[in-house]
Amino acid sequence: MAYRTLAVSVLVLMGVSVFGETWQIRQIPADLDKGRQDMCVVAGYCNPIAFVLQTTPENCRRDQDLVIEFVLPIGFDVIDSARGVDGHRYTRAYQDGALVVTDSFRHNRHQLTPLGSRPSEWRTYKIALRVPADVKPGSRLTMRLHHQGRMEVERTWDIRFTRLEGQDSPPLRKLVFGFYDYGYNGLKNAADDILNLFQAVGVNQFRVLNTRQRPPNFIWLSSVHHDFFHSRQHPNISVGGEPSKGGFCDPEAVIAEGATAVIPKAIERLVQAVDSSPSQAVYIDYEPTGITGFSERSIQKFMSEHQVSADDFARFREAYAREKHQVYRVEDAVVQAVYSKWTAFNTRQSAEYIGAIAHDFKARRPEAQFWVTQSCTCGMDDKTRALGNDNSAMAAYLDGVLPQIYCGYGATAAKRSALVVEGWRRQINRLNPSCRLVPLLLNRYAGASVKNSPEMVRLQGLAAVASGADGVSYYFVQNFDGDYYPQLLRMRQDMARYEDFYVDGKRVDDRFDLSEMGEGKVP
Repeated sequence: MAYRTLAVSVLVLMGVSVFGETWQIRQIPADLDKGRQDMCVVAGYCNPIAFVLQTTPENCRRDQDLVIEFVLPIGFDVIDSARGVDGHRYTRAYQDGALVVTDSFRHNRHQLTPLGSRPSEWRTYKIALRVPADVKPGSRLTMRLHHQGRMEVERTWDIRFTRLEGQDSPPLRKLVFGFYDYGYNGLKNAADDILNLFQAVGVNQFRVLNTRQRPPNFIWLSSVHHDFFHSRQHPNISVGGEPSKGGFCDPEAVIAEGATAVIPKAIERLVQAVDSSPSQAVYIDYEPTGITGFSERSIQKFMSEHQVSADDFARFREAYAREKHQVYRVEDAVVQAVYSKWTAFNTRQSAEYIGAIAHDFKARRPEAQFWVTQSCTCGMDDKTRALGNDNSAMAAYLDGVLPQIYCGYGATAAKRSALVVEGWRRQINRLNPSCRLVPLLLNRYAGASVKNSPEMVRLQGLAAVASGADGVSYYFVQNFDGDYYPQLLRMRQDMARYEDFYVDGKRVDDRFDLSEMGEGKVP
């Protein structure tokens, strides 16, 4: 078979920008910021860098070979690159005072995205760029893309750098500081170098990084994909009656028959995953909503427990299937009454489902830590009403939770996320005080042109631990560049300085009341 050849040249040299008609190159996060022309790195460390390569559907086919060429100043180096490919072949040579590195491989279509599409963390071409401690003024990175012998696009970014100061300050002893990103699990050759950067700012939990070194007092979260929890005999059923083709199975079947009986592969994979973790920790991503769980066994149990008639249930289900997550807005007293009961039932069901899995898993590995990342729904808040499930209920059966508390941007969002953390803390204290609460935060949504500033990321993290979290974790680390790492280091230093207060201090809000205030007056 004849394969097209794709050549990409990355040069830290002078250059000009030329955009082709069928190709575009975007660097994440630099090109998401309006008007920005530079790329920021941390001097003295190996920096993970992500690019989005966009082209036509024809060019996204698998049957193409790629050759990526890096021309770098002395002191820079490319340690590793993209994942999900059929092998890499590297060459290195010094030419005209520069280091030339080529990376040849057959591309995976998931590395390329359609022109004009929103950048996604799932489809990026990543490199691990080793940056010297001394970055020469005027350094630039130019990226040229050639297709079938023709240069289609060229991009140039100025190289700006930051430094880490005080990275040898005391580490965290009790609080968790985590990074959560699927994107680096293929960068095996550079994993240890990347870990050095993460540890320098204080990270002590990660998902997922394939390092050779296993530092102590570090939580390595192994994971099991949700498709291992699928059952052909007991698929999950949507409100519209469609059986799931993958993902989590009918929770009621697992509750009734046991996890080992219904999803034996899931339990086996959990055991294998935790055995591969030096910290004996494993997690799954489970974000249930009320729109699923409609197996016949679930329906009969629900109607019996909540004394709902067949007619009322059919009326509710028809509205739910039509309106989906807007059903809570339907002006129908019967629908709203049944929906309220279904939300409570679905919440308890998904929590007991996790409990059944935890029971059988812990029977095999009693000392293991079982974590789940879930939606941020907690209590009967607006999101719970919309999604039809209170995800915080599953904390009753877990060693740790990573609720996805994504509240947007700026100080108001930071305050909102702190309030959500407080709600989770109250719920966990009621259900299972030993469960660790480590909310997932983020600086920007994938592909977004707006972001939380480095300072706001730090303040959001501090607000979370001050509101009762046992630490913080950040999702989509590819959106962090050299501007963020110094602030993350400062956050860790602040956390370490007041760690005993955050962890062991007692809230005394009820001791402070406004006094001598006339009715209707505010301070």
